[in-house]
Amino acid sequence: MRFVGSPIGDIAYFALRLVLSGLVAAATASCLRFAWQARRERWPWRLAGAGSALLAAAGALSAYDAIDNFLLRPHDPVLLASWLWFFLFDLPLPILALLLIAAWRGRDRALAELSRLSVTDELTGALNRRGFLERAATSIAQAQRSGLPAALIGFDIDHFKAINDGYGHGAGDEVLRNIAKVLLLAMRPGDLLGRLGGEEFAVLLYDSTVAAGVSIADRLRVEVRTGVAHPAGAGRRVTMSGGVAPAHGAFGPEIVLSLALTNADEALYAAKREGRDRIVAAQAADAGAGPLVRADVGSGAG
Repeated sequence: MRFVGSPIGDIAYFALRLVLSGLVAAATASCLRFAWQARRERWPWRLAGAGSALLAAAGALSAYDAIDNFLLRPHDPVLLASWLWFFLFDLPLPILALLLIAAWRGRDRALAELSRLSVTDELTGALNRRGFLERAATSIAQAQRSGLPAALIGFDIDHFKAINDGYGHGAGDEVLRNIAKVLLLAMRPGDLLGRLGGEEFAVLLYDSTVAAGVSIADRLRVEVRTGVAHPAGAGRRVTMSGGVAPAHGAFGPEIVLSLALTNADEALYAAKREGRDRIVAAQAADAGAGPLVRADVGSGAG
């Protein structure tokens, strides 16, 4: 029995048309979703929009072909030309569209991963200096628009050089990784952790006064003291000193952040002078006032 132009062939053609309709619908939906996601990118949005229109047209033509062959002209056989058109154009179109969308999404994932890596500290998983400065400025700007305070904590690991010199850089790296892990777990949602370099960390506290920041910083200090193992064993503690400064004011977010980093750094060194393993608050009249006005010991373990 001949397949083309036979009842079996006609039924197979109709079934394949139904499968194609579902495939075209799925491809059109994916293309429309991609167009919506890429609406801020000029050419991807236009291509996805054009692809959606082309797929919708192909789906409509495919449905019309099925209706024409099996409802309007049920006695006419499906000829070889229809089969060739189906396999050479109708079927490849949605498949190619789905493959193209998958490639675009793969590109977007790769770009997102590269963007993440560019602002992430490879060793600790915290934000690197660039990433912290960018996101902290954004967070400060958001706080300014909302009329909310913000505070910045500067942390420095006590006697970290002795850990590196006495137990090796591998042990020092493990301490840094564990500190970042403890801090990230103990921080509030919405706050930012950055490793500014070496053994220095910074935390941007959204919607927090300096007084609240001192309490948070002291809790984080205790979490590190009790939760990070020293390479020497249980008889030694890994400790941190910290300085807290306001991160709000009338200036732009980048200037406010720069002043907050300076004030927190000065308060941090005051904590070092006071004996380490403690928190000091920088009480400036305003984040835009610049110099440190007063430093008070928030708390400490001696």
